[in-house]
Amino acid sequence: LDCYASGQDVYYLTIYLWCVLPIIIALLIWVVAVLRELALHSIYKNNYSVEVKKSLATKILNEHVWLFLFLTYMVLPPVSNKQLKVLDCIPLSGGSSYIRDNTSIDCNSSSYQQFQAIILLFLIFYVLIPVLWLYLLTKKKELLNPKTNQNDETLRTYIRDHNPELSTIRFLFSDYKCNKWWFEVADMYRRITFVGLLPLVSSSTATRASFGCVLGIISVAFFGEQRPYRIHSTNKIAYIAQVSILVTFYFALSIETGVMM
Repeated sequence: LDCYASGQDVYYLTIYLWCVLPIIIALLIWVVAVLRELALHSIYKNNYSVEVKKSLATKILNEHVWLFLFLTYMVLPPVSNKQLKVLDCIPLSGGSSYIRDNTSIDCNSSSYQQFQAIILLFLIFYVLIPVLWLYLLTKKKELLNPKTNQNDETLRTYIRDHNPELSTIRFLFSDYKCNKWWFEVADMYRRITFVGLLPLVSSSTATRASFGCVLGIISVAFFGEQRPYRIHSTNKIAYIAQVSILVTFYFALSIETGVMM
């Protein structure tokens, strides 16, 4: 019983750390930004003009905004995946169920119910991160998709890529065509759906494979229609990747049902 409790506590603590550590790092990024700003105004109080100090302050802010956004981009997939695994319970005969990721934890226990409620709050917080990206991108959409007299895609891309106002969010759009500046947000939710949400659809492998086939067909059609990447060969690779995912789910469904269509 002690080992069971210890294993459960370790699992809970691990998930909590996955949820909390990125938030702590994000707070540290902004604390350092404030300290740098204070240092700028105190140490160089009489050394620079107001215009120069404003320029340096803007540079500091942009550096920390970029670092914060890049952190959110890096941590969102693994953290949301860990959180969604917490919700994936395997039902057994007699009404009992256990977490697929850790079968020592009873999903019907009161400790798990409390743990699940807290993780759900963290999950909502994290899955709203791409909404922040979309808001920042939408504010700059005129610059992200500049208009030219010739409507030249190469010229538009050059203007966009050399605009210093977009430096803090450049990693969110640099791989895409100008009119596909929103695609990273959509693709992030697609990845979260495949990796995290799909296993929660059903405890039946065949049902999950069926939903995977449906999502795979949608992804194939979506990538084939949008062709979002600025490099033509990347669009081909992305399309082949979606076809591969669809084929994988198709064969999984065939194996589970014993039917080859």
